Formats: sequence, C-alpha cells, structure tokens
Amino acid sequence: MNTKSRKPKHAPLVSSVSIEWTRADPAELAKFDPASKVCTMNCGPSGLDPRSRAERMFLCDDCDRAAPPRLLVDLTALLPSLAKVKAAEAELGASDAEWQALGKSEQLRQVDAYLARDSVSRAIVEESTREIMAALAVAVTVTKLKEPAHYE
Repeated sequence: MNTKSRKPKHAPLVSSVSIEWTRADPAELAKFDPASKVCTMNCGPSGLDPRSRAERMFLCDDCDRAAPPRLLVDLTALLPSLAKVKAAEAELGASDAEWQALGKSEQLRQVDAYLARDSVSRAIVEESTREIMAALAVAVTVTKLKEPAHYE
C-alpha cells in the first residue's frame, strides 16, 4: 500500500530585522472614510503588519480618491411635471374642501361636475407621475452604464 505523507507546514518566517511600520495619527484615521479611496495596487498586509486595512489605505499614496457616483442625466426636465403634480394635488384638495362645505342636496346637483374635475386632476397626476418615473428609470440606466464598475 502506497501512502503519501503530508509535509509539515512551515511557521511564518520571522525577520530578524524589525520593520518600522508607518502609523497614522489616530485622530486623523478616525475621520478617514475607507470608501473615499479605491485601491489600485491590491495592497494587502504583510504577515507582520499591525495596521488595519483602513490605516493602510489612509497612508497609501497609490490608492486613488474615489469619485462619488452621480447621476449623468440632467433631471431639471422633471420640474414641469412636478409642478403639474403639485398644481393638480392642490386642485384636488381645494375641490374636496369645497365639496365638504356643500350641503347634501347641493352635492347631488353638482356631483357630475365634481367628478369630471376630480378625474381630470387625477389623470394629470397619473400622467405626470409616469413621466417622472420614466425619466428616473432612464437616469438610473445611464448612470449604471457610464459609471466605472468599482462603484457598483
């Protein structure tokens, strides 16, 4: 019977020369956000490195500053749609208050006019909301397509 014996694992090499690791000021390190830098060198710790990943990134000159993700579409085109929604909602609110102030007999006489105004205002809100949602969907899609992969 032929069996293989395992080779013993070697203990990590301990350097006879001690390395002086550059350390960050604890107050400055506490203010540092690791998400504000992107590692371009795949900086990993040495076996003897006592520093955290955040401290290594803080001290690294090769890591790039991360640009925050941003929408790449101008959303000011949504302002007219938002204004329409606000105006229609105000119209609905005023119409409801007006309706509540009427007596029952007056409500019965004006029910058709009230329902017509109400349906027009609701249609404006629905149409404007669809326009806004479509524009936001385009903005998100364009942003995902144009932003670098490391921001996803």
